[in-house]
Amino acid sequence: MILLDEPLSNLDAKLRMETRLELRQLIKKLGTTAVYVTHDQAEAFAVSDRVGVMLDGQLIQIGTPREIYLKPCESFIADFVGRIHFLDGEVIQDNSMAGEKAVRTAIGVVECTGLETKGYGQIVKLGIRSENIRLCDPEEIVAQNSFPGTVENAVFLGGYIYCVVAINSQLFYAKVPPEIEVSEGNRVGVLFPQESWVLLPCSPD
Repeated sequence: MILLDEPLSNLDAKLRMETRLELRQLIKKLGTTAVYVTHDQAEAFAVSDRVGVMLDGQLIQIGTPREIYLKPCESFIADFVGRIHFLDGEVIQDNSMAGEKAVRTAIGVVECTGLETKGYGQIVKLGIRSENIRLCDPEEIVAQNSFPGTVENAVFLGGYIYCVVAINSQLFYAKVPPEIEVSEGNRVGVLFPQESWVLLPCSPD
């Protein structure tokens, strides 16, 4: 077994990306088990078959990169491995046959799937990632999971535009395709796909 403790931390960003892929291929070729320690979430996902997340010296979740990212077992992990927005809410409609729930939140009622364990009247904590939030023309807002918002900030980063959007004083961060023209002060529609919500454990009282 090989222990690698942040071996690429002194490399520049481009070389770091290239080297981590070469390192993964080398370890696979040698058939060697490696434990790779890093604070860089993208790096952990890129080099690993399985990822363990630690908090205060405790291993709190272990799984494939996909499992850790899409099915985090608690809010800390969801927030640690990528930008995510949390909303507390109450289930006000339960269409279990279709696997759909309606949840009342601070921004309005959102439709969700994947909340099979929750029923009418239960309090839930939802999360949605920035890359799953969509912006549209405010004239094209549809009733389900679409809300009017205002662009507070927009930064062009080449591959995408990083937008801060306010809905009822709640701020959301969205990654918008670079070909879409958006700037500070724009009124926009904000769409939250119902299948993109993640159910998270509620904080204890």
